[in-house]
Order: sequence, then structure tokens, then C-alpha cells
Amino acid sequence: MGPRTPVRVEDLVALANTSTWAEPDAVNYRVVKDADDYQSPIINVAHLTGLEGNAHYHYAIPGDTKTHRHFNAPPDSLKESSEDAAAGKEVHASTVFAVVGDTGQTEVTAAVFEHIAGMDDADVLLHTGDLSYADGFPPRWDTFGRLAEGVMDRLPSLFVAGNHDVTSNGVESQAYHTRYPSPHRSSGSASPEWWSLDVGLAHVIGFSSYAPSKGPGAFDGADAPLTRWLEKDLKKVNRAITPWIIVVFHVPWYNSNHGHFKEAERARVALEKLLYEAGVDVVLNGHVHSYERIRAVYDYQPNECGVSHIVVGDGGNYEGPYGESWMNPQPAWSAFREGSFGAGRLELHNATHATWEWRRTTC
Repeated sequence: MGPRTPVRVEDLVALANTSTWAEPDAVNYRVVKDADDYQSPIINVAHLTGLEGNAHYHYAIPGDTKTHRHFNAPPDSLKESSEDAAAGKEVHASTVFAVVGDTGQTEVTAAVFEHIAGMDDADVLLHTGDLSYADGFPPRWDTFGRLAEGVMDRLPSLFVAGNHDVTSNGVESQAYHTRYPSPHRSSGSASPEWWSLDVGLAHVIGFSSYAPSKGPGAFDGADAPLTRWLEKDLKKVNRAITPWIIVVFHVPWYNSNHGHFKEAERARVALEKLLYEAGVDVVLNGHVHSYERIRAVYDYQPNECGVSHIVVGDGGNYEGPYGESWMNPQPAWSAFREGSFGAGRLELHNATHATWEWRRTTC
């Protein structure tokens, strides 16, 4: 793997004294073009096929063969589990997702990852975007990888891009897509920005909130590439195989915090009807640095047939939690909200019942 885009640190700008929630003080890195080269470490990519559901696999990384790592393959679909049960095989019926977003690299981030590492029954990690907060300083992608290693080296993980992952003159986008490739080709997508995958009892869809509204990759309009792909993908879902549909993207369509309120309204107007008509069960977001659970909703009205939205942009980033900017009164579609750091756990027990829980790791 060759050098990444050349950048160097121009200066360090202290953002704020963050001693109330994390040490040390956070800093922001500015970069300039055509400066000192940054060359990434060797990035190994392996395409694994034919994995058996719930099977335990051991692996080693070239150059570090003394460190033996392991992971469990995601569980089988409902159809496969039913066939195994009929054959008298042991069945791992439920599917458990760990959910986190806007992690960054602080002591709080470390605490959040430690909490996720303690979810012994988690099958897959869903990250709602804004991973490293490298903000144009590529070495921080490497330090983030080391910080998250205790979780991601054993837990299969899926990601969507946040704004901090794709800005800074293309530097972030290159670093993000190289390190965290998406399963887009296997889902018939022409872009790594949107993808889908069957994971246990769920069909999981992810797409970028930063796809352009017009032109290549756009979502705006029935003929837009993202819209066409999403409609086609939703129609292919077989509820007898994956009875749950989970959609992940970074910027929430619903949140009752003045921070980023209605920021993705154009995308909501373009795509919400597709999700509603397909009976999507849960939408997971980040971006807003707080936790909020939204009741089943459609077009800003509580609707029992609507989609439940959950915002988990509280994974530890240096910008701190949004705890002082809630809208009052609380909208009818907002069920619970808190400006603290934490992570979520979504367990799909079977075809009809699921349990969601969010746990605070620090205020």
C-alpha cells in the first residue's frame, strides 16, 4: 500500500478545557497540501467467503503472527436457524448488535469501547459514523485503529460515513474507505457509500448522509442512483429469512436537539416514504452528540406503522455532549433523550420481539 495523500501538521489549536468529561484537553489539527509525506502502515484486506454462522475462527496478521486473534461469524438467518433446529443442531437464535457513533479518541471513547468489549453476546458492531475525528491529520486514523482494536479485532463491524470521515479535501475519505471498506459490491451497489447485508435475523442497510443531492450518486428524485438502488434493495428483502430491517446513516432525520435539527430534511423528504412503505423497523443515526430514542414516526407525526429512530452520536468525541440545547416542550415523537456519553445494544430475539437498551458510560 503506497503513501497516503501528503499532509503535515501546520499547527495545533486547543479547542477547550474538557476536564469535566475527558483528559487531556482536545486539540484540532489543521493540514496543508504538498507538505511532508504521510505513509500509512501496511493495510491488510482479506475477502472471507463460506463462513458458517456462529462458527469461531482464529486468524493472524502478516508481520504479527505471534498475536492470535479470533472472532465469531455472525449468526444464521431465521430460515437457516429453523433448518438447523429441525435437524437437531444447536441453534443460536437471537442476533445482538452493539451500536455506537461519533467516537473520536478520548478517555471517554476508551470507556465506551471497554463497555462494548464487555458485551460478550454481541454478534456485530454497527458504527453510525464519525470514527476517528482525524480531521485532516492522517496519523490519527492509525491511533484510532489501535484504540478500537480490542473491539474490532474480534467483533465483525459495519460502518457508514460521517462528516468527519469524508471532509478535509478528500484526505479523510481516502483514509476511511481504505481502512473500513463496505460490502457494497455484494449488494448490487455501484458505490461504497451505500450497501446492504443480511446479518442474522436482520437485513442491514447503510448509506452515506453525504451523497450529493444531484448528479452521480445523488438521492434526490426517483431516478437518482441511491434512490433506485434503495428501492430495489428493499423490495428484495425476504422477511421469512430476515424478519427485521435496520437502516443506518449518520445525520438523523429526527432529533429534538437544536444541534443539527432538520439538517438532513432534504434526504428525509426524498427517502422516508421508501422506508415507511417497506416497513423498516429501526433507523440508527449519530451526528448529534447525545442519545435520543424516537417513537415510531412518519412525517413528524407519531405513527404506529412508522419507523423507530435512535440517535447514538455519543461515543466519546472531543466536542462533548449536547446536553443544554434540547427543544422545549419535548416533541410528541421524542420518547427519551439525554446529553451523556454511551453506547447501545439491540437484541433481536426472534421474528417478532426485540430489546433495545442504551447505557451511559459517563456524563
